[in-house]
Amino acid sequence: VSVIISLDSTNVDFEGGFFVTTGTGLNTFLPLQIGDTVIHQSDLLHGVHVKSGNRWSLAMWFQDSDDCSSRPSDWWLQEARAGNPVAQMLRAMRASTSEEAWSWLQTAAESGFPRAQLYLGKAYHDGVVAPQNLTEAARWYDSARRGGELEASFYLGNVELARGNRSG
Repeated sequence: VSVIISLDSTNVDFEGGFFVTTGTGLNTFLPLQIGDTVIHQSDLLHGVHVKSGNRWSLAMWFQDSDDCSSRPSDWWLQEARAGNPVAQMLRAMRASTSEEAWSWLQTAAESGFPRAQLYLGKAYHDGVVAPQNLTEAARWYDSARRGGELEASFYLGNVELARGNRSG
């Protein structure tokens, strides 16, 4: 479990901040004020984007094991096997092997989940599991972009730069 305590205020000290997302490019910012607290599990799709100003928070993580290790052997497995692409991506993020991660990520991306498409594009771009493949990276980045993942546009531009396309 993560606990986030805001040490400043939205629209006073900064613009933007903590957001939750559906993984389809739709982000909802939580207008946290000084002292507001967010408690969430690790499967919440979220992030932080400060558009201007400075945002400060206190973050704490709690785990219910002596060594703080995670044993997600069956987390979201039933849902992932049933075809839920969010669960498939979460399985990929917590996989115990790179082969398992790659398999779940590909499945989620092929199901049309834009966040998974972005991550799969990044894996091809960086040569994480296979040798770098800019054509596949661009294909997945473009799918993610069309699905609403605006961040994919940045990476798609980087692929074009790597291909030598300086004109856009």
